[in-house]
Amino acid sequence: MPMSARDLVQTGQLTLRNPREAARVVMGWPLSLGELWSVLALTAVISALVAQFVVAQSPQDVDPVLGLMLSSPLSFALIQFIGLGILVLLTYVLGRQFGGKGSFAGTLALIGWLQVILMVLQLAQVAALVLLPPLALMISLFSVVLFAWLLTSFTAELHGFTSLIRTFSGMVASFIGLSVLLALFLVLVLGLEA
Repeated sequence: MPMSARDLVQTGQLTLRNPREAARVVMGWPLSLGELWSVLALTAVISALVAQFVVAQSPQDVDPVLGLMLSSPLSFALIQFIGLGILVLLTYVLGRQFGGKGSFAGTLALIGWLQVILMVLQLAQVAALVLLPPLALMISLFSVVLFAWLLTSFTAELHGFTSLIRTFSGMVASFIGLSVLLALFLVLVLGLEA
């Protein structure tokens, strides 16, 4: 049965009220892997276009690295899509390593839905930037907190973890560990080339 806009709005409201229940709804959607990857790609493209608009409206100087990434919306969308793909893979693999029971398709569905929610907030931020700039900063901060809350709740529901605190702690520890490994790898590679 195809989903309607009303179904999506109701699921969005449920996501804010009860993320774990919303995760069960999202994982039950009859979408193929191809359709789920398409959702991820579409959100990456829209987010890249919105980010480019936000930077163009910003009166301050843009960070040179961000400016380089945003010089081409297509390359920024590709970078974002790759980043989302890595997030899907890490959420699936690390969750399974810690005894989780989640499926790859479920992981892809939840990360895709999380991106849809964040994209709606990003569009609200753009509207606020035009109409009421101080509100845009508040939406941005809310988005960061909501991302952490939803990712934790979705990961716990996906893998059958009972404790949100332990799930969040495991995610933070994994992020720190992977960051250290990546830094060591870069030092070794750059050190060998020097």
